[in-house]
Amino acid sequence: DDADDKEREALLLRSKTSPRFHYDDWRRWLATRYRQPLDPHKIEDFWWRSDDKIVDDAWLADLFAVPNWSLLSHYVNIGISLMMGATPVTYYLVETLRASPATVNTYAALTYLPWCLKFFYGLQTDLVPLLGVHRRSYYLLGWLIYVICNLWLAILGTPDSTAILLLSFGYTAGFMLADVVADALILECSQVGEDANNKGRMRTHAYYVRAVGMALGALAGSCLFNGPTCADSGCWAWGLELASLFWIQSALILVTVLPLLLTMYELPIRTTGVAGDIRTLWEETFEFLRHDGVWIPLMFLFFYNFCFIANPAWN
Repeated sequence: DDADDKEREALLLRSKTSPRFHYDDWRRWLATRYRQPLDPHKIEDFWWRSDDKIVDDAWLADLFAVPNWSLLSHYVNIGISLMMGATPVTYYLVETLRASPATVNTYAALTYLPWCLKFFYGLQTDLVPLLGVHRRSYYLLGWLIYVICNLWLAILGTPDSTAILLLSFGYTAGFMLADVVADALILECSQVGEDANNKGRMRTHAYYVRAVGMALGALAGSCLFNGPTCADSGCWAWGLELASLFWIQSALILVTVLPLLLTMYELPIRTTGVAGDIRTLWEETFEFLRHDGVWIPLMFLFFYNFCFIANPAWN
């Protein structure tokens, strides 16, 4: 009986201290302070809060807390975007457009290039605010570019290879920009909300969620686009047109990512160190890279990717 009483007491205490959604405060925050960074030292004024300062700090690094649902949705959609269109587009280039191996290789290179630009995206978001904020404006811009490129391809219906190459590069660059912002937000939240024993947990959860999205995207891309060539040969097949997949990719962002911007927050940019100025940033980057535990693995990866040049003709 004593154990049951203690358990009930603990549950009651937890229910009192768990953060709750305050609708009126959210509306006030949206109208007056949405474009201002959230001060972690004044978090008791935020619309998602409890009566316990420790609990309030904890949700900052909880990917599944309501204010972080925008990031949660982001990583699911990043995973889907990475995998869903890759196989159908390559198949479309080869089987429908009869594209040459050089064209397919160009497609692979153009969709990989934005990954190499992530460092410069980070510089831009750290040093140059857009519409008065460093994170959410670039996050919105990245996903808008992604949606516009996908809608453009969907409207074309049967795009030629030039449209595929250019717009695929465009939407990849778009979601890479949004991904840089999301990674920065994860890092900033971790610095405030995680103790020494839990460092990196929020980022780990984010990458787990992205892996789930990649699995879903790969399955969706292979199942939904099981196309007409197979059907003509008499084997089992069903599927959507390529344009339908671009419509789906656009709709997923419009429905699951952009609405959650209304609850998305960002923390203040550091005024010393990383985001002070371009010279300080480059100095700190060099100091980081000069450690043996950093530059040696990076050089291995560089030379591996330099030597590993895929030839689509072999496939």
